[in-house]
Amino acid sequence: MRTSDLPEALFVTGFTGTVGVRYMVATDGRVPICEVTRSSGNAAVDDTTCRLIRERFRFRPSRDGRGRPVRSWIVENHTWEVEADSVDVVETPRKRRVRIW
Repeated sequence: MRTSDLPEALFVTGFTGTVGVRYMVATDGRVPICEVTRSSGNAAVDDTTCRLIRERFRFRPSRDGRGRPVRSWIVENHTWEVEADSVDVVETPRKRRVRIW
């Protein structure tokens, strides 16, 4: 995720916030579902974070005891820091993967 992905208005006003998300990694490694579990306080940032996760994130799927791919859920936080008139964003994920059988 890059600064240029965020709404332009944030570059004028600045923004700092953490978006909590939960998303599914399908057996093909793509992310079909993303949910905001904790808002950053800015709906546009929340929506953009989940949209980017669905569009860009790719994983090697989890595997069951027989080595077959299985879907799994990842729970993490993404912290965005945008200073007014700046182009720097710090994104710090915390991940916890939960396997669904």
